[in-house]
Amino acid sequence: MIKIISLTIFVLFTFKAHGFLDSKLQININQLNMISQEQAKTAIGLNWIVGESVSYKVKLSIFSGKAKIVVASENKIGFWVENTAKILGQKQFSRVLFNKRTGEVEEVWLNGKKEDIADDINNPVITDQKQTVVNIPIGSFDCFYFRAKIKDISSEFWHNPRHIPIYGMLMQRASTSLGRLSMQVTDYEDL
Repeated sequence: MIKIISLTIFVLFTFKAHGFLDSKLQININQLNMISQEQAKTAIGLNWIVGESVSYKVKLSIFSGKAKIVVASENKIGFWVENTAKILGQKQFSRVLFNKRTGEVEEVWLNGKKEDIADDINNPVITDQKQTVVNIPIGSFDCFYFRAKIKDISSEFWHNPRHIPIYGMLMQRASTSLGRLSMQVTDYEDL
């Protein structure tokens, strides 16, 4: 099942969350969390700033929606990232606590309910990676391309943490049981 994060995608954001649109239309938060894992491995901890945000256009099959991700707060452990996703007239809200030293997911809340963290959330399998350029409506970006698998979901990510805050995700594509899922950044605020 795919899970929607308020990314995240979704989104997918980014999106270990459960439930949305009678449990059929969901976008996997694991996919977004994988991006922060890669960012954490290439830097000494997460260097996010409270108030940074990224907005995405989300498309699932023939349906369109949007998602917004915001670094909401910081504590001793890490950063709370909030995601609001809207698609097919439905809205989902999630909060994820990322460890600022390791990038690992510490807690996940979906629509006010604490969720269990999947065992493999912090260990995606990267099957391909390369440096490339991606062209999206807001411009052309040098980026890193990743093809990754978490459980049985394969996704592609175009990632630029230098220009895009939080996850650094410019674009994502995934095949789901409900059709092709895609996300593209539409706006961002990098503080």
